[in-house]
Amino acid sequence: MKRYALILLLGLIFSCKNEKADPEIPAGVLSEIIQDGKVQTRFEYGDGRVARILGYSSCDTPYETSEFSYSRGRISSIRKGSRGMYSSWNGALCDPNGKFDYQDYTVEYNAEGHRSKVVGKNLTADIEYTGRNARVSVLYHAEKTRRLDLFKFDDHGNVIERQNGAPNSVGPSRYEYDKHPNPFAGLNTNVWPDPFTSPNNVIRAFDYNGDLQWERKFTYDSAGRPLTCDEGNGVRMEFHYR
Repeated sequence: MKRYALILLLGLIFSCKNEKADPEIPAGVLSEIIQDGKVQTRFEYGDGRVARILGYSSCDTPYETSEFSYSRGRISSIRKGSRGMYSSWNGALCDPNGKFDYQDYTVEYNAEGHRSKVVGKNLTADIEYTGRNARVSVLYHAEKTRRLDLFKFDDHGNVIERQNGAPNSVGPSRYEYDKHPNPFAGLNTNVWPDPFTSPNNVIRAFDYNGDLQWERKFTYDSAGRPLTCDEGNGVRMEFHYR
């Protein structure tokens, strides 16, 4: 579940050779995440910013992508795509001829620079902030229904509480973080604020009863960047930087 959440927060990108992002990678940035000796995630850069994030399974062909466009130094639009995830053929994730299914989103910001609206074909999310709290109201266009989720942040901007489907939820989930910079910070491809793209690295999650749901353990380099992440379920990731 943790890995799936991380994969979701990465999103998806088109991988045709004739549409590659600028291959220039700024010094010191995250370039790849390796799991079991194979690339799990790869980053492509353009104009000094993350242009694409590609997700892999067991082969060299990406099956999910996220592509970012920027305006005034902030993400203004996101294109997410995936292929083979719902196929009954077990080789679909590695099929280089498989077609991507895409979702496009535009992002708006308030005067403080926080995301205030995310608009896609199927939904519109309005985000309102009061101090360290956020209220996310999502309108699903086809169903004409709304969902309300509540969030709380710490002094650093990390998501520390999330209550799904409020006010009918049984209670909030809670999150704890390390004090090191998160290489995924700001690269949120979700409608809702995401612990995995908070300023620091999320290390624990608790349910509404306070029971530990999962825990991640990191090692760091001399600059404080994550070097490895042990998710406690046999999954160990290695972070590679330029």
